[in-house]
Parts: sequence; C-alpha cells; structure tokens
Amino acid sequence: MPTHFPLMERPTQRVAARSSTLHLDASAPTDLAVGIEEVRRAFPSRFTTGDGSTAVHFESLPAADRRLVITPRPEGDIVIGFSRPADAFRALGILMGQLESGLVPIWIEQQASFESLGVMLDVSRNGVLRIEAVRKLVRHLALMGINQLMLYTEDTYEIPGEPLFGYFRGGYTREELSGIDAYAALFGIEVVPCIQTLGHLEQVLQWPPYQKLQDTAGVILADDPATDAFVEKMIVAAAAPFRSRRIHIGMDEATVSAPATTACARASALLSTSSLPISTPLPPPAAASVSSL
Repeated sequence: MPTHFPLMERPTQRVAARSSTLHLDASAPTDLAVGIEEVRRAFPSRFTTGDGSTAVHFESLPAADRRLVITPRPEGDIVIGFSRPADAFRALGILMGQLESGLVPIWIEQQASFESLGVMLDVSRNGVLRIEAVRKLVRHLALMGINQLMLYTEDTYEIPGEPLFGYFRGGYTREELSGIDAYAALFGIEVVPCIQTLGHLEQVLQWPPYQKLQDTAGVILADDPATDAFVEKMIVAAAAPFRSRRIHIGMDEATVSAPATTACARASALLSTSSLPISTPLPPPAAASVSSL
C-alpha cells in the first residue's frame, strides 16, 4: 500500500526545504511517471537523487476538483496533492520556480476555473516547428498547468491522395503528429487539430488541381459538391493522428461571395450540433507511442 501524507493542514509557520534541488520519490502515480522523468531530464540541475535534497511526494485528489495543493511538511519534504496531471505538473513547476529563486516553499492551494486551458501554436508559416521544439514547449506548458494544445495547420498536414496539398510547405507527416500527440499525453495535454475550411487557403488554391474549388483569392467555393468532398477529406485527415475527438474548424477572415455567406451560416448551425455533418466517420484515436519517434 502506498504511503499517504497529510495535505490540507496549512502550516502555522513557513517550513524551510532541505535544499534547492528536488528528489521525486516512488510515490508518483504511473500515469505521471514518464512525464516526470522527461521534466527531470530536461532540467537536470533542479533534481538530484542523493541525500539532502527536498523529497516530493504525490497524492491524488478527486479529478472533478481541478485542484492542486502544495504542503511543506515539518520534516522538510513536500507533498503535492493533485486532481489531474495538469495540476500535478503545475504544482511541480511552482516548486521548481520557488527553489530556483531561493524562496522558501509555502502552502499553496489552487483550483482551476476552467476544465480546459489551452494554447494555440501557429505552424503554418513555411516550415513548421521541429519536433524537439514542440516537445520543449509541451514540457514548459505542462509546468504552467496547460492541458490543451492546438496546432494551427492551414496546409501543413498530410491528406492521403493529395500530393499538392502542402507542397513545398515543410509540413508535418501523420506519424510526426501522432508522435506529438503521444508525447503531450504524457503530461495530460490534449492536442487538438486546428484547420481552415473556408478561407486562408491561398497556398492550396495556387495549384491547378484546386482552382476549380476557388471562389476568391484564398477562399474555397462554398455550397459546391466538390468542395464539400474536399473539406470532408481535410477533416478526416486532420483528425486521424490524434487521440482527441475535438477539432477546431476555422472559417475566419474570408472575403466571400453571397452564396458563401449563406453557406457559412449553414455550416455554423451544423457545427453547433453534437456531430460533424460528414458521411465518413472519424478514424479511431491514434495509438502511437513516444518510442515511435
């Protein structure tokens, strides 16, 4: 049976940590272990395994609470109470910052106001972020308590059977996106695809095979069967690499014709329902592992 530590007793006075480095003990739950090891390897100066370092223990709290509690104990070690992985990593980030700044850790309790707290990365500017750069950002986001990451990809993802989609744009392969998703999952971060389905498609529409879908410079022709089929392929391909069943559908900043304006209103109404209006079901969640990178 794991050892349990008191969480809610707020100390009457500050308790000094044993040292400015942390030692993560074996109490870390298995769903946090790999992510914690990734943090330890990324910040080797913050963690040690020898005597004299400040031991950190982890205790689970009800997931619905969306809460973290940091409790310095009189013995000099520290207990992190957490509801979700995002809360555990945020608490760890707070501790790392306090000790790095020479501050004495204090009792802290925080509760998230929102179920999801996310960041959108724009990776549509000719050459996407390298995989290691995304991993670094994921680690830093986790230590801030972020639990959702959107990758804004106008044409920087693959669509099977569409070789000119994203041509010469330095996009991600499906395997690379699945690897990003698997790595983020180690920290409790949901990766959500974010695509355009109306405007901001200049890079696609410049190629002859797609000009039949063009309305204005960067906007596809709405309320057209060929466009509908193409958008369906976009949605299915963009969703395929990820565990998440969410998808962000962009239809912003489009200089549209009158039929397209009507189509936008129709699409907005459809997307407000519980399911996407597409005939091809979304593929099952990806099952890639970090080792596949």
